Amino acid sequence: MKTIGLIGYGSMGSMLINGFLKTGVIKPEQTIVSTRTKSKIESLHVNWPKLKIADDNRVVVRESDVIFICVKPNDFKPVLEEIKDEMTADKHIVSSVGVVTIASMEKFVEAQISRLMPSLTSEVNAGISLISHGDQVTEDNKDFVNKLLSEISHVKMIDEAEFELATEITSCGPGFIASLFEEMTKSALRANSRFTDEEIEFMVYETIIGTVKYFEEKRQSFSDTVDRVATKGGFTAYGVEVLRDKMPDVFDKMFERAMFRHGELIETINKDF
Repeated sequence: MKTIGLIGYGSMGSMLINGFLKTGVIKPEQTIVSTRTKSKIESLHVNWPKLKIADDNRVVVRESDVIFICVKPNDFKPVLEEIKDEMTADKHIVSSVGVVTIASMEKFVEAQISRLMPSLTSEVNAGISLISHGDQVTEDNKDFVNKLLSEISHVKMIDEAEFELATEITSCGPGFIASLFEEMTKSALRANSRFTDEEIEFMVYETIIGTVKYFEEKRQSFSDTVDRVATKGGFTAYGVEVLRDKMPDVFDKMFERAMFRHGELIETINKDF
């Protein structure tokens, strides 16, 4: 039975470890966690009293087979410096620090290394977890980590070179989509003041939920769904024409700016390794 370690119990780390524990894919007694802010972990220990809390990141590495590191990019190198003497070739690091490359990590520590990018949607056991495994990762460790992630998401193994665009789609996607519908809600309010904010938000929200459910059950493409709703000459078709005219440029700029910033961060962080 492999022991799972987690360094960093922030938004991403808490989502992963709670998801693994709730699905039962790992047991509390095979889990050890450390984090800088100890108060964050109190509820975790209450819910899973057999889970071990460590005061030292080196203890996590020493007692674990697979170590998930979920810290902020600027904190990542100091963590690696702290734990590198505990690392061995049979240890497996899974880093969710999306801007640090496998090559940079491999220069710094002796270990098997995978690069992970989960999504907020894993909190509801949905969405996609992106994973790229380094050349040194054994097939057994690949299968083990993929199995963990498959309990809370769909798992997509990708080449590391594909990480930037795939991250914008799957991990940034919930934020992009929420922002899109937020603007739709604001526009509806500007168009008609007879509804309250809450009424408009409810209508948009329920329409999103219904559309997603429709996609899941009918398995229709986006374009087929548009054609189903936007009948020729109808008012939906007129609205779709505006979107198809304006949105390509909006989305091109969105991806361009997000990927440019992603590249900047990769360059800045990795030059220190």
